Amino acid sequence: MITAGFILFLICLLTVSGWNMGSIFLIMFTRFNTDSTSIGIRTTYIRWSNTFPSVSICLIKNKITKDFSATLKKRVFEDKPLISGYERNIIEYLFATSDGSSIKEEYCKALNSTCGVNIMELRKEFLPESCEHFFKAIYFAGVPLNDCKTIFKYHVLEMGNCFISNNLIDYKNQNHLPLKYSSLDKDRSLKLVLQNGKLYKYQLYIHSPEDMPYFNTVGYAINLRRTVYNFNIEEIHNTEDVINEAVDQRMCKFPSESISTIFKYRSALLQYYGT
Repeated sequence: MITAGFILFLICLLTVSGWNMGSIFLIMFTRFNTDSTSIGIRTTYIRWSNTFPSVSICLIKNKITKDFSATLKKRVFEDKPLISGYERNIIEYLFATSDGSSIKEEYCKALNSTCGVNIMELRKEFLPESCEHFFKAIYFAGVPLNDCKTIFKYHVLEMGNCFISNNLIDYKNQNHLPLKYSSLDKDRSLKLVLQNGKLYKYQLYIHSPEDMPYFNTVGYAINLRRTVYNFNIEEIHNTEDVINEAVDQRMCKFPSESISTIFKYRSALLQYYGT
């Protein structure tokens, strides 16, 4: 015989079971929506933008030109024959880098510490300080950029005269960097068309926006042939606590760690030689 107490027990049991099943269903439904939102191309991912790496172009020595030789001959030797090796020595000063292995002072024994010339004046005369002098065209994501100066900023660095793009040395934070791409951009390339220089040629550096080219940075040659470089970019967003870990452990840098305050060899070299 079914009593009222047994019926009440069944009702409570079914109620609790129904509540549990409903809770499990809601948890699974919420989990499904959460996972879809985090990876779904129609939700968060569509608004996510990735920072393009910093691209630097530095000027390196190419070959001595007639104009360069004529200028040295007129200013230093007053149209007298040049000392053997003098031009090579001056061009080393012009493109001074951190090794300084080719600078031989014996060529300049009869002259002052800068071999009779003002290196800074020669740089301004023979090396461009604006990208407009050697950039023919720039395309980012297939779109032409009319003014190279909005992207490439001129800096004198350890590697010489450089033009740097998308770097935190010129912008307050990553939100202000000009080169970005999203998941919808199929073309994520930066195309540069450069004018061939005679006295100088170009060295390409690809690095994080927190860094700058330095002596041990891997460089890529830019020549007269069309060249395509492909790079795999990884962007990691860390919490502030990660900065307490050693750099070699976390394998990344924060923006506050980007600009080195070390007195560079290049600066010391130029000051030593009176420029």
